[in-house]
Amino acid sequence: PGGGPPLPPRYNLTAALLGRRLAAGDGGRVALIDATRTWTYDEIAALTGQVGHALAALGVRREERVLIALPDSVEFVATFLATIAVGAVAVPCNTFLGPTEYAYFLAESRAPVVVTTTAMAGALATALDGAPWLEAVLA
Repeated sequence: PGGGPPLPPRYNLTAALLGRRLAAGDGGRVALIDATRTWTYDEIAALTGQVGHALAALGVRREERVLIALPDSVEFVATFLATIAVGAVAVPCNTFLGPTEYAYFLAESRAPVVVTTTAMAGALATALDGAPWLEAVLA
């Protein structure tokens, strides 16, 4: 029962959102426009792959959480897609939170990895100190 074809046994949203466009030959088409430039599907896929390899090198496993504290940017998109691609769970956070709120998200998610910017790493420092399961911060 349902309105569409059954999902494959190992459905991956990144493959559905990005891989499908690449398979269709759309790699050179514009996928994202930000304040400074446009990004093609090929460029997003390359950046997503780089982030995915970094997460895998850190030992991120299926169903683990990755807390993402990045502003709206191509880096956010690539990190979100890479997290899903490796089978982890993306936990996006508003970049205007304070240390107490970040500590809450870290405690609730038990994310072993946080991805943020160098500038935001300082704002996160207090929250990160109280997270015993935290293994790495990518900034």
